[in-house]
Amino acid sequence: MSNIVTTSQCYECGHNMEGRVEDYRYLESGLRSVVLHNILIFRCAHCGAEVPQIVAASELHRHIAMLLLAKGTRLTGEEFRFLRKVVGYSATELAEQLGTSKAVVSRWETKAAFGKEAEQVFRMLCVLRLTMEVVKEMGSEDAAKAQECANRLRSATESAIASLKGLKVADNKKRPTPLKIQIDTESLLPGLISQTATAGCSIQ
Repeated sequence: MSNIVTTSQCYECGHNMEGRVEDYRYLESGLRSVVLHNILIFRCAHCGAEVPQIVAASELHRHIAMLLLAKGTRLTGEEFRFLRKVVGYSATELAEQLGTSKAVVSRWETKAAFGKEAEQVFRMLCVLRLTMEVVKEMGSEDAAKAQECANRLRSATESAIASLKGLKVADNKKRPTPLKIQIDTESLLPGLISQTATAGCSIQ
């Protein structure tokens, strides 16, 4: 185990928590396949509380979303739900956009029972929302950089969708496998969103 780098008071019992820099499986994201490297984790030896210090959480979530949108195979139910939440769709709103019901969206998220056509439309809806956010946040400061990032995201997603279209019927019926993502959190600085498609992570 790494050396103690800092201490803090436990929010549960009031005793001291010891903070160490370690790797952390980011289950709070709703995804079981995301590992963050170099995370400061506080643990309380008295009550067992564990608190990871997540830096730039909104940028981190968009970073993960972009990687999932560029995935060349089908999304899992967990990945589908993560993307829906990151781009700000409620289950009801997404159902309306896709011409289906909230119950169907719920089934997609729990059983990954959606077809590749529905997934293609869903990915493009996510790209549209993320692109609008990127342009809105960066446009006033650096319009060219915002547009470059948006184009990169759109291109990666279109390539992934092309891969989905090429799936054989047998492959489409197989249960999707999660994308294994490892992120070095030292790169999670303001402005990470502009680097997402090319840096800061490794995909296995």
